[in-house]
Amino acid sequence: MDAAQVGDLVVVSYENARTVGLIVEFNEDRDPLLGVLSGPFEIPHLLRETGDTLCMSYGKDWVLEPTDSQAAAPSHFETNRRAGLLVLTRNGWFMNFASSHIDQFGRFSWEWRDMEAFKQSARVEKGIVFDGWRLWSNIADRDHRNGRPLLSYKAEIQKGSQG
Repeated sequence: MDAAQVGDLVVVSYENARTVGLIVEFNEDRDPLLGVLSGPFEIPHLLRETGDTLCMSYGKDWVLEPTDSQAAAPSHFETNRRAGLLVLTRNGWFMNFASSHIDQFGRFSWEWRDMEAFKQSARVEKGIVFDGWRLWSNIADRDHRNGRPLLSYKAEIQKGSQG
């Protein structure tokens, strides 16, 4: 990940599984923190990798496309223990990532990330909530008649959750 930058869409191998994520920050040792969108875990989450991890990079031209759903409405909202929610606010797009493991009751900690600068946000209170999205490698793939997304996601309440 020597040449990788914050905002890059990368593919790594984690626990022998293809893992797709966004680099959201580097620590002082240049170990990347990934916002994992698809991999061996059930939900989007944060994962610290080492700087010498091999990766394939799609760069920064990726496109995250919200999918329409009944949940898409302007409102105050409770995440109901769902990670991977995409929220449009007055300040831009945000996504929540799990930052801990899921316990036996379906609970976990999460943090919000600004999807432009990838900075952590203390909270996101109001916005249009999308519980589903598609990830494209670039806008040309999205706009191509036979284009297929790299992945699709639908945020679900975790098993055991008392939402």
